[in-house]
Amino acid sequence: MTEIIPHNRLTFGRAECEAVAETVRSGQWAQGPRVQELEVELSRMSGAQHAVCVASGFAALRLSLGALGIKPSDSVVIPAYCCVALANAVLAWGATPVAADIEDVGWNLGQKAACAAIASCRPRAVIAVNAFGMPAEIGEIIDAGAPVIEDCAHAFGIAAGGKSRRSHAVFSFIFH
Repeated sequence: MTEIIPHNRLTFGRAECEAVAETVRSGQWAQGPRVQELEVELSRMSGAQHAVCVASGFAALRLSLGALGIKPSDSVVIPAYCCVALANAVLAWGATPVAADIEDVGWNLGQKAACAAIASCRPRAVIAVNAFGMPAEIGEIIDAGAPVIEDCAHAFGIAAGGKSRRSHAVFSFIFH
Protein backbone atom coordinates (compact mmCIF):
# COMPACT_ATOMS: atom_id res chain seq x y z
CA MET A 1 0.00 0.00 0.00
CA THR A 2 1.25 3.47 -0.90
CA GLU A 3 1.37 6.03 1.88
CA ILE A 4 -0.19 9.38 1.05
CA ILE A 5 1.85 12.40 2.03
CA PRO A 6 -0.45 15.39 2.53
CA HIS A 7 0.39 18.71 0.89
CA ASN A 8 -0.80 20.59 3.98
CA ARG A 9 -1.71 19.38 7.44
CA LEU A 10 -4.80 21.31 8.42
CA THR A 11 -5.00 22.17 12.10
CA PHE A 12 -7.96 23.84 13.72
CA GLY A 13 -9.79 24.02 17.00
CA ARG A 14 -13.07 25.16 18.46
CA ALA A 15 -12.45 28.87 17.71
CA GLU A 16 -11.87 28.19 14.01
CA CYS A 17 -14.94 25.94 13.79
CA GLU A 18 -17.09 28.63 15.42
CA ALA A 19 -15.71 31.34 13.12
CA VAL A 20 -16.59 29.24 10.07
CA ALA A 21 -20.06 28.44 11.44
CA GLU A 22 -20.65 32.15 12.19
CA THR A 23 -19.65 33.06 8.64
CA VAL A 24 -21.93 30.39 7.15
CA ARG A 25 -24.84 31.54 9.33
CA SER A 26 -24.29 35.15 8.20
CA GLY A 27 -24.91 34.20 4.58
CA GLN A 28 -21.87 36.23 3.51
CA TRP A 29 -19.41 33.56 2.46
CA ALA A 30 -17.36 35.94 0.33
CA GLN A 31 -16.58 39.63 0.82
CA GLY A 32 -18.39 39.83 4.16
CA PRO A 33 -17.36 41.55 7.40
CA ARG A 34 -14.60 39.04 8.21
CA VAL A 35 -12.95 39.70 4.84
CA GLN A 36 -13.25 43.45 5.42
CA GLU A 37 -11.55 43.02 8.82
CA LEU A 38 -8.73 41.10 7.17
CA GLU A 39 -8.32 43.71 4.43
CA VAL A 40 -8.08 46.51 7.02
CA GLU A 41 -5.51 44.55 9.04
CA LEU A 42 -3.42 43.65 5.97
CA SER A 43 -3.47 47.28 4.86
CA ARG A 44 -2.36 48.39 8.34
CA MET A 45 0.43 45.79 8.51
CA SER A 46 1.80 46.63 5.08
CA GLY A 47 1.41 50.38 5.21
CA ALA A 48 -0.57 50.21 1.96
CA GLN A 49 -3.55 52.43 1.23
CA HIS A 50 -5.68 49.42 0.28
CA ALA A 51 -5.71 45.65 0.57
CA VAL A 52 -8.07 43.49 -1.47
CA CYS A 53 -8.70 39.82 -0.72
CA VAL A 54 -9.24 37.48 -3.66
CA ALA A 55 -9.50 33.70 -3.99
CA SER A 56 -5.94 32.92 -5.10
CA GLY A 57 -2.47 34.24 -5.83
CA PHE A 58 -3.25 33.88 -9.54
CA ALA A 59 -6.33 36.07 -9.13
CA ALA A 60 -4.26 38.65 -7.22
CA LEU A 61 -1.63 38.71 -9.97
CA ARG A 62 -4.31 39.12 -12.65
CA LEU A 63 -5.97 41.91 -10.67
CA SER A 64 -2.63 43.71 -10.23
CA LEU A 65 -1.81 43.42 -13.93
CA GLY A 66 -5.28 44.73 -14.81
CA ALA A 67 -4.84 47.65 -12.42
CA LEU A 68 -1.67 48.53 -14.34
CA GLY A 69 -3.63 48.49 -17.61
CA ILE A 70 -1.88 45.49 -19.21
CA LYS A 71 -3.01 44.92 -22.81
CA PRO A 72 -2.37 42.18 -25.41
CA SER A 73 0.39 44.23 -27.04
CA ASP A 74 2.32 44.48 -23.75
CA SER A 75 5.10 42.39 -22.26
CA VAL A 76 5.73 41.63 -18.59
CA VAL A 77 9.09 40.52 -17.19
CA ILE A 78 8.95 37.51 -14.84
CA PRO A 79 11.69 35.43 -13.22
CA ALA A 80 12.87 32.47 -15.30
CA TYR A 81 12.37 30.31 -12.20
CA CYS A 82 8.88 30.84 -10.77
CA CYS A 83 5.42 29.37 -10.32
CA VAL A 84 3.51 28.98 -13.60
CA ALA A 85 0.81 31.27 -12.17
CA LEU A 86 2.97 34.29 -13.05
CA ALA A 87 3.16 33.46 -16.76
CA ASN A 88 -0.50 32.39 -16.78
CA ALA A 89 -1.59 35.70 -15.22
CA VAL A 90 0.28 37.59 -17.94
CA LEU A 91 -1.16 35.34 -20.66
CA ALA A 92 -4.68 35.81 -19.24
CA TRP A 93 -4.43 39.47 -20.34
CA GLY A 94 -3.15 38.40 -23.75
CA ALA A 95 0.25 39.90 -22.94
CA THR A 96 3.65 38.25 -23.38
CA PRO A 97 5.68 36.96 -20.42
CA VAL A 98 9.42 37.66 -20.80
CA ALA A 99 11.64 35.43 -18.65
CA ALA A 100 14.67 37.08 -17.06
CA ASP A 101 17.43 35.15 -15.30
CA ILE A 102 17.51 34.70 -11.54
CA GLU A 103 20.27 35.36 -9.01
CA ASP A 104 22.86 32.70 -8.30
CA VAL A 105 22.16 33.11 -4.59
CA GLY A 106 18.61 33.58 -3.35
CA TRP A 107 16.87 32.40 -6.54
CA ASN A 108 15.08 35.74 -6.98
CA LEU A 109 14.77 37.76 -10.17
CA GLY A 110 18.22 39.12 -11.01
CA GLN A 111 18.26 42.91 -11.10
CA LYS A 112 20.79 43.10 -13.94
CA ALA A 113 18.85 40.56 -16.04
CA ALA A 114 15.55 42.34 -15.33
CA CYS A 115 17.07 45.74 -16.23
CA ALA A 116 18.44 44.28 -19.48
CA ALA A 117 14.96 42.93 -20.31
CA ILE A 118 13.43 46.32 -19.50
CA ALA A 119 15.90 48.03 -21.84
CA SER A 120 15.31 45.57 -24.67
CA CYS A 121 11.54 45.02 -24.63
CA ARG A 122 10.11 48.01 -22.69
CA PRO A 123 7.67 45.93 -20.60
CA ARG A 124 4.57 47.44 -18.97
CA ALA A 125 5.46 45.69 -15.68
CA VAL A 126 7.84 43.39 -13.87
CA ILE A 127 6.79 40.68 -11.42
CA ALA A 128 9.45 39.98 -8.77
CA VAL A 129 9.03 36.99 -6.46
CA ASN A 130 10.35 36.87 -2.91
CA ALA A 131 11.46 33.24 -3.26
CA PHE A 132 11.83 31.01 -0.21
CA GLY A 133 11.39 33.85 2.28
CA MET A 134 14.11 36.03 0.77
CA PRO A 135 12.90 39.49 -0.31
CA ALA A 136 13.85 40.28 -3.90
CA GLU A 137 16.11 43.25 -4.51
CA ILE A 138 14.01 45.54 -6.70
CA GLY A 139 15.55 49.00 -6.34
CA GLU A 140 17.46 48.92 -9.64
CA ILE A 141 14.45 47.42 -11.41
CA ILE A 142 12.21 50.26 -10.24
CA ASP A 143 14.87 52.80 -11.18
CA ALA A 144 14.87 51.28 -14.70
CA GLY A 145 11.33 52.59 -15.09
CA ALA A 146 8.92 49.64 -14.97
CA PRO A 147 6.20 49.22 -12.34
CA VAL A 148 6.96 46.25 -10.07
CA ILE A 149 4.44 43.76 -8.72
CA GLU A 150 6.06 42.07 -5.75
CA ASP A 151 4.88 38.48 -5.21
CA CYS A 152 5.28 38.06 -1.46
CA ALA A 153 3.64 34.62 -1.16
CA HIS A 154 6.89 33.15 0.20
CA ALA A 155 7.65 36.13 2.43
CA PHE A 156 4.46 37.10 4.21
CA GLY A 157 5.45 39.28 7.15
CA ILE A 158 8.94 39.92 5.82
CA ALA A 159 7.98 42.15 2.91
CA ALA A 160 4.76 43.40 4.49
CA GLY A 161 6.44 45.93 6.74
CA GLY A 162 9.08 47.05 4.26
CA LYS A 163 9.47 50.46 2.69
CA SER A 164 9.39 49.11 -0.86
CA ARG A 165 8.54 51.34 -3.83
CA ARG A 166 6.66 48.55 -5.61
CA SER A 167 3.40 49.27 -7.41
CA HIS A 168 1.54 46.28 -6.00
CA ALA A 169 2.23 43.46 -3.56
CA VAL A 170 0.58 40.05 -3.73
CA PHE A 171 0.36 37.93 -0.59
CA SER A 172 -1.03 34.46 0.04
CA PHE A 173 -0.78 32.44 3.17
CA ILE A 174 -1.64 29.25 4.98
CA PHE A 175 -1.60 29.12 8.77
CA HIS A 176 -0.46 25.92 10.46
